[in-house]
Amino acid sequence: MVILRFGLLPDGSLRDGLIDRLCQGWAVAQAYPAMRGAVSGVDSRGGRTAAAATRACLIGGSMPAQRILTERTSTSTTSNAAAPLRRSMIVSGTVLITSPDHLRRAIADFLAAGVAVQAVLASLGPVPGPTRSRPSTPTPGLS
Repeated sequence: MVILRFGLLPDGSLRDGLIDRLCQGWAVAQAYPAMRGAVSGVDSRGGRTAAAATRACLIGGSMPAQRILTERTSTSTTSNAAAPLRRSMIVSGTVLITSPDHLRRAIADFLAAGVAVQAVLASLGPVPGPTRSRPSTPTPGLS
């Protein structure tokens, strides 16, 4: 599973679109306990990167840290698809977690990199799992 980043707010807190993606990723992780997840994002806001923020939120939502790969070099969807760490994780394909307006481009980038994709849209409403509200401070977790 690859949860594509959505950037952070200037203070380092999570944007609502990223929270939606994390909640959907959490739901997929709960349904498939053997599946590993990958997060990325080198852009830094409020003293932390998008990769660190998304990893912390997944761990705060009870996803075991050993199931989460953190990719620290990708700066775009295209580089996400081609990232060596991510490609080493993918055996026969991956589940992409993204938003509806990003879906077509994300699929095209991953297919061009030779990765079979089963896309999952980020939820536009509540999904089971961690609370969707954004933390008031840039702290781990989704509470």
